[in-house]
Amino acid sequence: MKKSICFFMVTLFAGFFCVFNLTHINDASQNDIGLVFGQEAQEEKTTLTEEEAEIAQQKLEKAMKELKREVRTEVKVENGRTITGTVKCTRVRYPENVVVYVEEVGDNKYPAPEEHGVIDQLILTFVPHVIAVQKGTTIDFPNSDSVRHSVFSPEYSCQQVNLGTYDVGVVKQVKFEESCEIPLLCNVHIEMSAFVLVLDNPYFSVTGKDGIFEIENVPPGNYKLSAWHEKLRTVTKDVTLEAGKTTASVNFLLKKKKKRRKKK
Repeated sequence: MKKSICFFMVTLFAGFFCVFNLTHINDASQNDIGLVFGQEAQEEKTTLTEEEAEIAQQKLEKAMKELKREVRTEVKVENGRTITGTVKCTRVRYPENVVVYVEEVGDNKYPAPEEHGVIDQLILTFVPHVIAVQKGTTIDFPNSDSVRHSVFSPEYSCQQVNLGTYDVGVVKQVKFEESCEIPLLCNVHIEMSAFVLVLDNPYFSVTGKDGIFEIENVPPGNYKLSAWHEKLRTVTKDVTLEAGKTTASVNFLLKKKKKRRKKK
């Protein structure tokens, strides 16, 4: 009987000791985790004061007005003509951020612009959302936000972009040398997106909310004129710039992209 009681007391004590140690270790782990997340919270400041939010919004609005959406080499042409027109879009609120461009002018060999494009990052937003640049253009990617960002392009993109995660105030650069559409995303903030449309020649225009475009200094001749939108189907039209006329007018109606049928 005495042996049974002693065995019971030893077992009870051992169980209590184990529970105490496990609880202590768990508390310590939670404290360590709390410290880690606390450090990350300090590094990634996501909550702004009312005054900071107002200043950030002002910077965003200023950037949206001032940052260029077109970067090209200026070309001088004798008897240059102008292509003008209006774009209308279905399924989108405004016909803006449509890139209208001449597919081929001469041999499409033009010097790359010395001017850099800029895609800034403010309030978890890429600014501008769409930028059209001539092939060979370098684009600067400053981080003017209050948090870190990580700019990259999806694997299927014709040119890979992966800037890694970088801090506020840092500027990174990418030279775009392939003529194509390049989507941009952020590895840290899934709601962010932008598009770079790289073109072979300097004859293009990006529409505003009114859908109006204008392409100047185009030599007389016959051309293919295309209108691109990130969500809508690209439309291409023929345009002729006659020697006796200074302008040609072309209008576009862009519709939803057709879904590809799955192969059986």
